[in-house]
Amino acid sequence: MFGSLFEIISTSVYFTIYYYKKPKTIENTTDVLEIDSSFENAIKHYVQGHALRNDKDTKSRVLGNEELSLYKEELKEIKKVSGRDYSTQNGHEIAYRRI
Repeated sequence: MFGSLFEIISTSVYFTIYYYKKPKTIENTTDVLEIDSSFENAIKHYVQGHALRNDKDTKSRVLGNEELSLYKEELKEIKKVSGRDYSTQNGHEIAYRRI
């Protein structure tokens, strides 16, 4: 940040802050993974797809390919949502005096 903000005249100021939380380090096999809920479906499709692909049955392998396709679609959606620039939605500009 360049400078300091002071003398805010408005009494009702609201800010929306978007951030990514750094998950806890996994140290034991009993630790729970901290995964954002938006990744749940993608992970399920990925694991199911690879498990089914490892089966020698032809039908299972076809189902595995379908699961992996669904995984790729979920990833596309996640990338689209995470690529949004929330900083330009408001469009307000606040002037402040640099010290």
